[in-house]
Amino acid sequence: MKLSVKNLAIIVMGLVLPVLVWAVPAIPHQFYGTVNFTSGSAPDGLLVEAKLVDGVSVGSAITKDGKYGYDPLFKAYDNSGTLAGKTISFYVAGINTGETAIFSNGDSTNLNLTVPGSIGTINKSAGDTITNQEIIVTSSSLTTVNMGSSMNVTVSSNTTTSANIEKIEQLGSSYYAGATAVIAGNNILNGYEIKISGSGLTITVTMNYSDTGIDENTIKPYYFNGTTWVEITPFTIDKTANTVTFTISAAATPYSIFGNPLVQSSGGGGGTTGGGGGGGTTTPTPQVASASIIKGDANNDQKVDILDFNILMINWGKTGSGIAGDFNSDGKIDIFDFNLLMINWTK
Repeated sequence: MKLSVKNLAIIVMGLVLPVLVWAVPAIPHQFYGTVNFTSGSAPDGLLVEAKLVDGVSVGSAITKDGKYGYDPLFKAYDNSGTLAGKTISFYVAGINTGETAIFSNGDSTNLNLTVPGSIGTINKSAGDTITNQEIIVTSSSLTTVNMGSSMNVTVSSNTTTSANIEKIEQLGSSYYAGATAVIAGNNILNGYEIKISGSGLTITVTMNYSDTGIDENTIKPYYFNGTTWVEITPFTIDKTANTVTFTISAAATPYSIFGNPLVQSSGGGGGTTGGGGGGGTTTPTPQVASASIIKGDANNDQKVDILDFNILMINWGKTGSGIAGDFNSDGKIDIFDFNLLMINWTK
């Protein structure tokens, strides 16, 4: 059948042709500002995100020179066309900054972000306690926690991640009792509970110790596994700086360093003629307080503190000569020795 132009026109007019509609994307909302932690400005390369209440990310950028949104630009996109008037929250390296904004298509907003965490160095006193403190670690920026001159903890990672210092606290004398008692024949030189949670972390601990009256060749670090003290290997000891350093992939247990008291030579004069006498022998003799040092200073480090208290408690109730903690030299460890220690505490 031959179609005329007129018939073809009639057929085309009777058809329902599809109409193509192109959706115009909504104009994004731009943000920019500074990024700071409680310990200083943010390092380069941290992820900054804008999220909805349900956690969906609508925009991101990275930090540079302590700022975000400049290079590269930070734009929150309204891909669904429904964000206008909604609240978005801002996160840095996965940590909620607490900052929010109302999305508005086409706006440009200066919003400075303060992250409730630390990066870099945290300085505390030896006896301070740290609980639930967020930290940020990057491949180029580790976090160091200094507990006075008693201990420092370094947290590093091969990637950018957040971690939580759930607890860092010095162990008191009351801790070393029962299953956690000091290993027989040892003195407690330092101890901390260290609990840090996070993934991909490397944690390096350096504890200081006093070597007065201690055989440094016997000093070792230990962790408590819930039942007993277990030696940590490998470790490094610096006998000049008086430090013990060990590295762990996760920290969630108490750590301590122990060492044996020095041995004292006794007996055995030896002659050079007629067969001579026998050689001298060595017997373990704990350091005992004398008139030349402070009463209560069981380890002869010229101060009366928790280490002396620990020695007193270890030997409590013992009788005999040369017992560490026998401050009044009456051959027994009792309340009178405790009183001397308390009188001279911290002197």
